[in-house]
Amino acid sequence: MNFFARAQKGKQPSYFFTKASENYFTDAEIDSLLHDLSLIVFEENQVPARLFEKKYPVLKRELVQSLQKEVTASFKSIEARSLAKQAATKGMPAYDSIKLIYKDALLEKTRKAYTNTPGLRRYLSFSMSDRIVSFNSTVRVDTNGKLLVTEIITIFNGDGRPNPLYGNDPELQAAGSGNNEIKRGIVRTFPLSYVNRQKLFQNTSFRLKGITRDGQKEEYHTEKTAYGMVLYAGNEYAFLPNGYYKYTITYETDHQLKLLKDFDELYWNATGNGWSFRIDSAKCTIILPKGASPLSNRCYTGPQGV
Repeated sequence: MNFFARAQKGKQPSYFFTKASENYFTDAEIDSLLHDLSLIVFEENQVPARLFEKKYPVLKRELVQSLQKEVTASFKSIEARSLAKQAATKGMPAYDSIKLIYKDALLEKTRKAYTNTPGLRRYLSFSMSDRIVSFNSTVRVDTNGKLLVTEIITIFNGDGRPNPLYGNDPELQAAGSGNNEIKRGIVRTFPLSYVNRQKLFQNTSFRLKGITRDGQKEEYHTEKTAYGMVLYAGNEYAFLPNGYYKYTITYETDHQLKLLKDFDELYWNATGNGWSFRIDSAKCTIILPKGASPLSNRCYTGPQGV
């Protein structure tokens, strides 16, 4: 899809797609889709719909420009692996199915555009409070029972004030000040001792293998506590400037698997507890050893013990 907006006097922007995708969307539909998908992204980031509507006309042009290459590549990929390149008849199930695939791809790329484009990303914070934008972890289970964990944690370090991009809006003022706890970098706590279901103390291990910030090695130090280890990322003598940062923490831990009679069980707290600011999104991928397969799985969210 060759996707861009061409300015025309007195006319709405025109969108140009791959030849196949033009069978499924009109310019008006794409115009409406970009608005609705953007609203979804803003609501996911807790920005009130009323404030979004005020700012969308301002940021729309940059959104369209940032989507061009990404959506083109995504639509071509869809057409390479499906029947999308073959025009389906409107009103038939195949037509609706293929159109939905295009829509899902457009939503994915819209999210990515807002996250990765600085000029758009700054609108996603209703306030300038500290927060975790995304917490993505991958847990590899070795045949010896040890876990190799990689956590990719993207944070926003703000100053706790309302976002000045939204001016003196009454709704913004009512929100007041927010969280401003991030000073030198991220702080991550790893429990090494806890009480299991049998009311017995169970010890685990923790070995840090590396930590980076935005792809570069990060300074850090650790401290032991009564029940675990605390990792402090960043220079202890320098404050972290406001902005977005991506931390990658890799560590090894043992004694996490429960070796039961008929199967092994892994109970894994993906994000940990005790965060004082919100986590916008969290994802955890468990990779089992070759030949192993899950018998069942469960996922829980919410406060500890609830």
